[in-house]
Formats: sequence, C-alpha cells, structure tokens
Amino acid sequence: MNLSGLLPLLTNNPTYRKLLDELQAHHRGAERALPLLRAARPYLVAALSADLNQPLGVVTGRVDTAGALVDALRAYTGDPSRVLRFPEPPVLFYERAPWPRETVCERLAVLATLASPPAH
Repeated sequence: MNLSGLLPLLTNNPTYRKLLDELQAHHRGAERALPLLRAARPYLVAALSADLNQPLGVVTGRVDTAGALVDALRAYTGDPSRVLRFPEPPVLFYERAPWPRETVCERLAVLATLASPPAH
C-alpha cells in the first residue's frame, strides 16, 4: 500500500511548515518532543523525512511498536527501501548468550547504509 499521496495534505499545513522551519534552524541532531497521537506519528515522520532529506532516527520503547512504526512508515514513504529497522538482539541485556550472526550482520548493514552518502 502506498499512502505517500496523503503527505501534501500535511506538508501544505502552516503549522507543519512552522515545525519544519524550526527543525531546519537547529543544528544536526536536534530533538523535539511533540504531543502527538500515536497514529499520527508515522505520517509526520514520513513528511519530515521527505522534506528534510536526511536520515531520521526514531526510538520506540517496545519491539512491537517499532515493527508497527516501520510498516506504517514504509506505506507513507512509498519506497520501502528508505525505511531501515535496526534489529533488536534476541537476548536480554543481562544474558551472556551470544547474538546470532544474522542480527549482527543486519545491524552492520543498517549502519553501513547510514554511513554511505546518498546517491542522487
């Protein structure tokens, strides 16, 4: 499903434009907490990602929330390859079990993608 056609409804909104201007005025790595409905978060993040044209990091408190956010962002961006998920380790932080090789490789692939310059 491609919901990217809905983004202009948000990006043309004056309140959104003000937020975008504020974010662009701050230095890289700026943080901003917004009181926003959970269902609206992927919509806003997808719009900001398109307008800022730089990688954005979104941190969630739960694994299932991260999965749902990734799915929604892929629908709003129209290009699933633009949304990367940093996989969580399958072991708890206090366990001494080694991480599976696949998890390590997937994490390294995400970091390598973020470190490489975008192709324009």
